Amino acid sequence: ASAVVVIAMLVAALALASPSLRWSPAQLAAVLAAASVLALRALPSLLVNVDEGYFIDYGKFMVLRWTVRGRVPEYIPLVEADRVRQLVSNAEARLRVSTLLLSLLVAIGLPAAAILLAEGDLLVQISAIVFLALAPLGVMLTSRRTVSPELRNPPRIAVLVGLLLCALGIGSGLIGLTASVAAGALLFAACMAAVLSVSAARGSRSLGWSRTADIVDSIAVALVLPAGFLAAGTFDLLRGA
Repeated sequence: ASAVVVIAMLVAALALASPSLRWSPAQLAAVLAAASVLALRALPSLLVNVDEGYFIDYGKFMVLRWTVRGRVPEYIPLVEADRVRQLVSNAEARLRVSTLLLSLLVAIGLPAAAILLAEGDLLVQISAIVFLALAPLGVMLTSRRTVSPELRNPPRIAVLVGLLLCALGIGSGLIGLTASVAAGALLFAACMAAVLSVSAARGSRSLGWSRTADIVDSIAVALVLPAGFLAAGTFDLLRGA
């Protein structure tokens, strides 16, 4: 429940601020999707809440404090199995729920970013194309870091649904001809993903390809949020200010 409340409050706060930022619903969805890609990568390190006393005996080794009244964490010399199981269970529950909610935001944000291809100036269109290229890469490559189906499947299904909605929008003429380049790039990426997935399913493994995927994953996660903000017209807002 805590994960649901935190994500809902952040989404609500950004939605309330969107009129002041002059964001349309499509622009808001694109920004939320970009932030969700980044959050999916950071979730495993954010959701494990362990007392600081488990790591080090601060009372023995700490020589400086941040403030005079700073509290020294209590050292916990004994690691209890029941306590550890509870910590892991709580973290897994928060991780599953957060992954599901963030994947839903990604599925909504991908077709919303495609709508921006028919709107705005050239910078917005280029940023939307970059976002549509980086967001699926970031989500798909991040999902390969876990072996749990509950954590791997929601992001991949979200990318599939989002790209299908993009294809339907382009095919029905709702997005316009400016998306033809992005549609071709997405089609090529889908074909490559299909070929590589068949190879991986047959047991093919490569350390070089794995390291390459790590590099591409890091680049995608680092640049997807700036691309999402630029696609939402943030540059025009700053220029106007």
